[in-house]
Amino acid sequence: MNKYEDYFEGARDRSIVISDLIEQIIIVDEVISRHKEANSEGMVLEQYVERKQEFSTELTNHLEVLNLMIVDKKAA
Repeated sequence: MNKYEDYFEGARDRSIVISDLIEQIIIVDEVISRHKEANSEGMVLEQYVERKQEFSTELTNHLEVLNLMIVDKKAA
């Protein structure tokens, strides 16, 4: 492989990881919403919230390499 093929291979790999992380965040967010609708509290809900934060942090790390960032509309 030449340097251009390596670059595009890396970009493809990054895009797959980023896409997977976004999917995981969406799934976990849906689960959190269902728990909140059912007035669920406690450790299970906390674990999902922590997991979402872990996915978000990992996504942020991958996006920083591309000079991109996540904007939290709740904080904005």
